[in-house]
Amino acid sequence: MKKTLGVLLSMIYLFAVPLLFGDVELTVTSEPAGATVTSGGQTYGTTPVMIRVPTRGKKQPCFIAAALRLTWASGAYATTPADFTICESSGRKQAMSFPRPPEVAGADLDYQYAVQLAQLDLMRRQMILNAYLGIEQQRQEQYEAQQRNMLEYARSLHDFGKRPQPALSCTSERIGNVVYTRCR
Repeated sequence: MKKTLGVLLSMIYLFAVPLLFGDVELTVTSEPAGATVTSGGQTYGTTPVMIRVPTRGKKQPCFIAAALRLTWASGAYATTPADFTICESSGRKQAMSFPRPPEVAGADLDYQYAVQLAQLDLMRRQMILNAYLGIEQQRQEQYEAQQRNMLEYARSLHDFGKRPQPALSCTSERIGNVVYTRCR
């Protein structure tokens, strides 16, 4: 019994506990925006950027992550300490913000780049909105056409009884116990 209980508790620890804790979403921002975020030779994008940090299967609630480096268009950069720690206890959604080092020249270039990125993002959002509105307009037009077709069909059914019906000419003839009727 004790052995079974021990195996059961081990299985719960190995399989259920990691499922309770998901990945940490680390949102990295900078001032000005547009700094390229890299870590360990991998590029994650430009700020603001969300980095998914896998924590499933980690046995400790905190672990040391690879240092992040933010590089602006002018070449200015900022980094996290080498012993950068991420803890699940701080929540699944975490954020870090980096100011541009003021002592490095080229701040005007970095701010111009941030404005250009914002303009590109606005254009992208407008394109998505226009595409959505175009789809919605197309759906509305299809719905209205279907409604018109249904109304025409309903009118044709209603008008069907009002149309003059062709005259039928029927004759009946009795032969024995059976009556035969012919209509033209």
